[in-house]
Amino acid sequence: MDAHVGPFNRGDIGDLDNFVTGICDGLQPADPRARIAIAFEEHIRPSIAVGIANDREVMEIVARKIIAREEPFYELTLEGDSP
Repeated sequence: MDAHVGPFNRGDIGDLDNFVTGICDGLQPADPRARIAIAFEEHIRPSIAVGIANDREVMEIVARKIIAREEPFYELTLEGDSP
């Protein structure tokens, strides 16, 4: 995972471990007990795994924070079985 954070590594940008946590949480389904406050499209729902069935199954993460003159974005490579 590469977290391209923009041209500066300011204190309010965030730590690399927080970026990794956010990505892992975002790629797996929401907890079934979570209250969802808005409506979603049929194929995009918090109950559907995007890339990770459960992050407890993740065995290795390689991550780096990249400072560059560009808008922030993430670049991910997932390897393994489909959720």
